[in-house]
Parts: sequence; structure tokens; C-alpha cells
Amino acid sequence: MKKSSSFPKSKNYTFSLFGVVDYSNFYGKSAPGDPIEQLFEYPTDVLIIILSRINAIIFECQGSPNQIDTQIFRFVFNKIHKSAYERLTQIFSTHQGKYTVVFTSQAIVNLMAKLIARYRPIKDMDNINEENEDLLQMALFDAILAINDEYYNRADNKNLLSLEFLWKLELFQQEFARKKSNMYGVNALKAFLFFRFIEERYGPQLLKEFSDAFNVASPYNFYSIFVETIINSYNSFEHDKNPRFCITDRTLQLVFKSFVYDPNSTSDNVFSGESFALINQPFYRFSEGIAVLDFDFVSNLTDVSLIYYFYKVTSLNKNHGIKDYNVYLGIIGKCFFEEYIMLQLIRKIFTHKYDSIKTDNDDPQYPDILILQNNKDVFVIEVKSTRVHGTVVDRADTQRFKQFLQDQFANEKKSVGGKNKGIYQLKSQIRYLQSLGSKFRIYPIIVYTEPSLDISGVNTFLDEQFEAIISEVQNSFIKINPLTLINLNFFIEYYPQLRSERYFLRDRITEYHHRKKKELKEAFRQNNSLTYLYAQFSFMRFMEQAYPTGNRMTYF
Repeated sequence: MKKSSSFPKSKNYTFSLFGVVDYSNFYGKSAPGDPIEQLFEYPTDVLIIILSRINAIIFECQGSPNQIDTQIFRFVFNKIHKSAYERLTQIFSTHQGKYTVVFTSQAIVNLMAKLIARYRPIKDMDNINEENEDLLQMALFDAILAINDEYYNRADNKNLLSLEFLWKLELFQQEFARKKSNMYGVNALKAFLFFRFIEERYGPQLLKEFSDAFNVASPYNFYSIFVETIINSYNSFEHDKNPRFCITDRTLQLVFKSFVYDPNSTSDNVFSGESFALINQPFYRFSEGIAVLDFDFVSNLTDVSLIYYFYKVTSLNKNHGIKDYNVYLGIIGKCFFEEYIMLQLIRKIFTHKYDSIKTDNDDPQYPDILILQNNKDVFVIEVKSTRVHGTVVDRADTQRFKQFLQDQFANEKKSVGGKNKGIYQLKSQIRYLQSLGSKFRIYPIIVYTEPSLDISGVNTFLDEQFEAIISEVQNSFIKINPLTLINLNFFIEYYPQLRSERYFLRDRITEYHHRKKKELKEAFRQNNSLTYLYAQFSFMRFMEQAYPTGNRMTYF
């Protein structure tokens, strides 16, 4: 049984960790080498429909993890062998079993990917009826247990108090990619600003091209259709407790066409079997419509994928001097995320007469954004919009993740054509501040857009390196505070508090590092892995736990 998911409950990090029932735990023997071998006699479409129903229940049900499991057994596995129910009752009756679940979207999507990669079409002799439905349910239930075994047993438990263990654990949990609440707040504003940015910079024609490509009246309809689909699924489940996961409406199918995986389409590339590919294609075509494989991934389509598809379906790369996708991403990073969103937010937040804002446009030696409060507190901010490759997340590849952090956020200029990145940029800029005086408290900040940087331990990994390279100028100021990595979404989500409380940013950064230092000390003293996890939370996760903004689904 492996620890899987966290479920926040209050302002004091009191959330529950739930184990996952796997094959070896359930049967007391090793899982089969191939978790889907016993499913080959069944059509892939049938299996995907059932798994989509499971993920819909996980997404739509607002109950506890145990209540979600109960709903899944009620709607999906209502004919499995009596002995299986008896074994589950035995597991759940133990103290540990009370904090145990069977079904998680992460493992279900992994199972889906394996089935799609070895697609088995419907054959004339296929005959699934009430008489043999129990055999299908039992075979699929066993496959889920086996995939749980394979998926959640990838973490090495030798050193629970290590960054590598935390990264492995959180990369395959994918919590950072499953923030569905972002769709109803942060993503909505970012999508609106993106379309407005494009129109102001390149004109309205590109917006029309995008709308035509997705069969919507305007780009803003593109976003609202996804949100309405999610809201309708919630409301319908709330009304009759029946999960909605199939889309039969022809208009919606036209909008979602680019995001649909069609196993019978010759235009689709051979599917790799890696679940990260389904993040960009979370819909699956079958004879009666399209199934939603995982509602959580829809949020990605209105955020990261939106930027990609705008480039793909419009003439942006032909008529505006943008020679390739990398150049486009550079423009998005610098002109959109940094200047159009981040800088505008900062200028609306820091409006006091004793607040001063500078950028690298004012002085090339300055950071992307420099904020001076009361001639004492200095926020030195670099904005980074780099992305980690999907395979790193899908395989929970901690070595490649570590290399990504090193290359993009801790890379020192080594040659004439090279460039300092991340912490080395901050070092150079802080040294330059010495010419302006010494009576400053420095707050070095890296603002990022890559969701996976929300996982625990990333801040510590980079801060330890930053502390080592900044030691030579530590005594040049009142204080150089620890490095803080902050998700760009924080400045949107907590905008009201940032506007109303002048020192909200400074005080929350101070609180974060104070709490982190205290809990790390306690974790090592007690050799407590749970306290270690709390201590290594990202700043964004700390804020979500300590200062929650509420469930936005209650708005609708």
C-alpha cells in the first residue's frame, strides 16, 4: 500500500494522506508482469468507457475519498465476486485501511494509456451481456489493482527524508496538473488577457482565425465552452448522482475535435502508451460520441495548450515574422507573462507613494522587476516561463527533473555567448544593488509558470545553491533573505489581499521561510517524513494550505 494523495482541510496543514490498495496487498502475492494481459479479450472502447465513468465519478463527486470509492463500486463494480467485497471489507476495517482508497485518476489514466497503445477493436463475435459482465468487471478490477501496484511502487523508500523521494512521489501524483479550481479563476483571467494581448499586438484577424478553427463565435467562447462542460457535469451529478462523461452534442464535438484521440484515425500518430500524451488529448472517440478520459486535464487545454494551439491553427508564424515555435515562446514569456501580466499586476499592487518599481528596461543591470518599499525592502524578481518535458512528469524521472532545474534556474554563464540563468541572474543583480546603498533587506524571487515547480523541495534545492553563491555579498546589506519561488498564479489568486494589505507579500514570504526552517528542524529531529513533506512545501502550496481562497465550484 503506497501513500498517494493529499486532501487539504484547514489552515494548519491538517490534511489526510491516503494509501492505495494494490494487487500485492489485496491478494498477498506479486502482481502480474503485464497488468493488462487479462483484458485483451475485451474491446478497448468498452474498457475506456468504463474507466472514463470511474474518472468522472472521482472528479464530480465532492465526498471523501472513501465515499468516492463507494460510488464507484455502486455504479461500476456492482457485480464483482463476493469474495472481493469481503477482502475489501477486511482491509478497510483495519486502522490503516480507514485511510486507504482503491481508485485514483492518476493510475486510471496510466491504465487507459496502456490499453490505447494496444488497441483492440470490436469484433463480430464480441458478446458482453449480463451473464458475463461479472467476469469483465472482475478482470478490470484486477487490472486496476495491478496498475496501482506498478504505478505507486516506483518510489524508493530507502530515504524518506530526501528531495529525490519527494519529487518521485509528487511527480507521479501529478497534483500540480490537477488543480481544477484554476479553471474558474486563474485560467479564465489568463485566457482573457492572452486573447487581448494577441489582439493588441497583432490585430483582430488572428482571433478570427482561431475562432474559425474551433467553430466558435469568438475566442472567449472557446474558453467558456470548456468551463460550461465542467460545470454541467458537476451540476448533473449533484442532481441525480449519475456521472456524465460522454459528449454527444455535435457542436461541442466540433470544438473539441483537436483534443480528441480517435483510435480509428489514420492521421493520428502511433500512440506511445505514455499517459502524458493524453493531457493534450483528454477526449476519446467511440461509436456514440466522445468520452472524457479525465476532466482534470481539461484545465490544461485552457492554459498551456491554449498557447500552443493558437500558434498551430493561426497564421501567426507566417505573417508576423515569427520564424519558429521557440521564437513564439520567447515572445510569450517576455512580452506576455512578464510584461503584460506580471508587470501590470505589480504596478496595480504596489501603489503606495513610498513604493518604487523598476525594470530591466530602466537599467539593463536591473532584474526583470525591482520593487522598493519604504527605501528598505527590495524585491528582486526574475520571471521564468520555461517548461519541463511531459515525459519527465509521466515517468517521474527525478534525474531529468533535477537537470531541468539545474539548466534553467541554476546555470552560470560559462562562455562569451552564454547566459546566466535563475539564481546567477539574481546574484549579478544583487551585487549591482550595492552601488545604490547597503540599508536594504533583499527578497530574491523567481516567478515561474511551469506547474511542476509547485512540488515540494524545489525551493530548497535552488535556495541551497543560491545561498552558496551569494555568500560573498551577504554582509553588504541588512539582510539577504532566502530565495523564494512563486507561481505566477499566486499574484492573480491573491490579488485582493496583495492590494489591500501593503506588506502581504513580504510578510507571507517571511512566514513561509520561518515555518519551513522550524518544520525542517523538527522533521530531522523526529525522523518524521510527514513533517518533512510539510516543511518542503512550495510557497504556492503553503499559501493554499495556510490561506485558502475557497472552492470556486460553489460560485456556480
